[in-house]
Amino acid sequence: PEASLYSEVGAVFLNVTKGGSADNVFWTTTGAGVLDNPTLVNPIYTMNSLDVTNGSVMIVVTGTDTIAGCTDKDTMIVFISNTASATITATDTLICTNETTILTASGGTVFLWSTGSTSPSITVGPDQITTYTVKVTNGSCLPVEDTIIINVLQEPTVLITTVEQTIIKQQTVQLEATGASSYTWTPAAYLNNADIANPIATPPGTPPDITSTLFVVTGTDMTTGCSDKDSVWIHVFGKAWIFVPNFISPNRDLENDKLNILGHGVTSLSF
Repeated sequence: PEASLYSEVGAVFLNVTKGGSADNVFWTTTGAGVLDNPTLVNPIYTMNSLDVTNGSVMIVVTGTDTIAGCTDKDTMIVFISNTASATITATDTLICTNETTILTASGGTVFLWSTGSTSPSITVGPDQITTYTVKVTNGSCLPVEDTIIINVLQEPTVLITTVEQTIIKQQTVQLEATGASSYTWTPAAYLNNADIANPIATPPGTPPDITSTLFVVTGTDMTTGCSDKDSVWIHVFGKAWIFVPNFISPNRDLENDKLNILGHGVTSLSF
C-alpha cells in the first residue's frame, strides 16, 4: 500500500493496487483512529490524539480472491509527528534605538526566521518599528508561522560641550551637557552635583604627576525613558611649574634677543 499525509487535518490518504485475481480488499489498523471505508482501495484514515502520542500506526490491507478463497496481505507503518505550533516570545517588545531584545521561537524542531537565522533564539536591535516572522516545522508536518512586532523609541543625542583640557590641582572646570531632560554624571565624588546638566568638577591631582579623569554623563529623555552617553577627559597637573632661561640667542650673536617664560599654571608674572 501507499500513503500520503495531509497534516492540516491529521488524515492519511491510503491506496493499494490490486494484483492477480484479487477482487476485493479490506483495511485494518492498530491505531485508535478511524478508516472511513475499509473496503475501498483508497480509504482515508483519520488519526486521533492517541496515535500522535504513540508516534506511529500500523496499517494492514488484505486482498482476497473470492472465487478461490485465497488472500494476501501487505503492511505499512505510518510515523506521526506532532503538528508544529509556532510561538514567538520577546524579552521586550518596546526598545530604544541603542538597545536589543531576544526573540525566542518554540513549538517545533526546525526554525527559519525572516532574518535568515535558523536558531531558536535571535538577538535583534532595529532602529525603527520592525516585524519579525518565524516558520516552525516539526518532522514532516507542514510549517506554521508566527510574527511579532518590535516597536522602537528614538534615543536622545547627548553632547558634552566642555572640551578636553588641562588644569592645575584645585582648579575647577564647569562641565556642560545638552540633548536630554535628565542627567547623571560620574565620577560623582569630584562634582558639586552629579544630577544636573552643568556641574562644577574638581578633579584630583597628585604632584608632580599628571592625573587624568574621564567624566561620563548619561542623559535620559524622561518622555521615552531612552538614554545616551558622552564623555570628556580632564587632565590635572599636580602643581604649577616655571622655567626662565638665562640666555636666549636664536641667531647666535651672543646677545639676548627675547625673554621666554616657560611653564604651566602661571596666571601672572611680576618683574
